Amino acid sequence: MLLEDRAVARARLEEVLEGAADQRRLRARLIELYRIDRCFEPLAKRLVEEANDRKDAAEKVKLLREASAIYVDELGNPDAALRY
Repeated sequence: MLLEDRAVARARLEEVLEGAADQRRLRARLIELYRIDRCFEPLAKRLVEEANDRKDAAEKVKLLREASAIYVDELGNPDAALRY
């Protein structure tokens, strides 16, 4: 998929996500696109959302660690990492 196509796909997924019945599947696709395109801030936010939807503690911790690492290493915002 071309960069322009991924940007359009991300925008469309963002539009429909909130009202969607299957938010987890759509959020997973958004997370994948954010990773590919190195869109770190929205990636970290979606990882936190995904973690908040998880019941399994190990899965939740894994997602929150990834989000925290992004805030610290990629965005240079350790304060944001501490919020989660």
